Amino acid sequence: MARSTAPARFAVPSLRRAVGLTGGLVLAAALTLPGCATQRPVDQVKASGDNAFDRGDFILAREEYGEAVDRYPGDWQAQLRYGLTCLELGAWDSARTALKVAHDRRPGDGDIADAYARALFHAGDREALVAFLWSRATDAGETRDWTRAATWLDRIGDRDAALAAIETAIEVDQGGSTRPYMVAAELAERNGDDATAVRRLRQAYGIAPGDPDVTAALEALGEIPGPSFALPPGR
Repeated sequence: MARSTAPARFAVPSLRRAVGLTGGLVLAAALTLPGCATQRPVDQVKASGDNAFDRGDFILAREEYGEAVDRYPGDWQAQLRYGLTCLELGAWDSARTALKVAHDRRPGDGDIADAYARALFHAGDREALVAFLWSRATDAGETRDWTRAATWLDRIGDRDAALAAIETAIEVDQGGSTRPYMVAAELAERNGDDATAVRRLRQAYGIAPGDPDVTAALEALGEIPGPSFALPPGR
């Protein structure tokens, strides 16, 4: 007698269900394997870091920017943001490393140079800071570079070098802005020389009589600007 084939017909749907279940389990398992998770686009990672930074969540911001830096070490924007976040957290060595990369990629950016100088100062790397400040000032020769040098040289106690730098800044600027005079006044006041501070502020007042920062600085020293108060620019 012929053997019935009916059981085979009914076995097919069960087999399909088994294959489908097995395939689903295999796919689920594969998605949980290391390296199989979908990475966020780096722009999304940096945007998340920006949002965290803006609301003061610097720990999360460092994590986000850190991921961007790990994935793309040559991304100067990610390095800059990571470095600035490390400055906020007092992670001076990490800030110095990241900001050096950003500065090397964008040597003409004064804001990055300011941040890098700050990182070097707080990291306690005096030798590197002095070399960086003088290199920037002598190579670029811009007013901002000389005023930066003066500020940080004074902070590390090299007052003679700071004075030379700020006088050079004033000479280079040629009365074009109040900034070098304001810095000169700050340095003089910090070192107990109020007379020089007032003189520099009177020069700043001559450049921009309506500048509220200049007026506030003068008033803090007990001075009230008047019609004959301004002094000409120069060293």
